[in-house]
Amino acid sequence: MAILGSCGGHKNLSEVIYRSPDAQVIATKQIGSKLVNEPLLRMFNDAMLFGTGVQWKPFWQNLGNKLNKDAKAAGYFKDYIPPYQNMGMLLLRLHKLDETS
Repeated sequence: MAILGSCGGHKNLSEVIYRSPDAQVIATKQIGSKLVNEPLLRMFNDAMLFGTGVQWKPFWQNLGNKLNKDAKAAGYFKDYIPPYQNMGMLLLRLHKLDETS
């Protein structure tokens, strides 16, 4: 998993795909925040520790429900892109596949 949580982290997708083509990427369109990153990492870590794995859509919905209790966190969260909605990553993967075939 790669978290591109800095300002405009989505701009670093090509570097991630180069280093780890199968990475699950969470990126921001704007400003990353510890108000989102800390709960996200805690939930992810818990899923790994308890062996439940991560199903991104329900994980993201659950995280959103938690973050929506804080208006500031919810504001930041809306700019995060989950792995299952990251079209830039999908296009880069397809391009990389095309290069190798």
